[in-house]
Amino acid sequence: MRGEYRVKIPGLRELWSKASLVAGEIRTVTYTAVRREHNELADRLVNEALDACGLPTLASVQEAAAAIRRHDAGG
Repeated sequence: MRGEYRVKIPGLRELWSKASLVAGEIRTVTYTAVRREHNELADRLVNEALDACGLPTLASVQEAAAAIRRHDAGG
C-alpha cells in the first residue's frame, strides 16, 4: 500500500486501487508491515478464504515451495 512493491496480479491490483481510493478519503492512514509469523489471525483468515474457494492453503503452497527448493539444492 505504501508503493514499495508492484501489484502484478490483476484481481489484487483492483483491490489495491479501491483501497487506495478509500485511504485517500480518510484524513490519516498509517500502514505497518507485520511479519506473517507474528500475524496468526491473518494467516488463519486467508486459509479459511482459500478453503472456501477450493484453493490450496498458504501452508500447503509453502510446503511445496520448500520441497522444490530442497530438490533444487540436491537435498
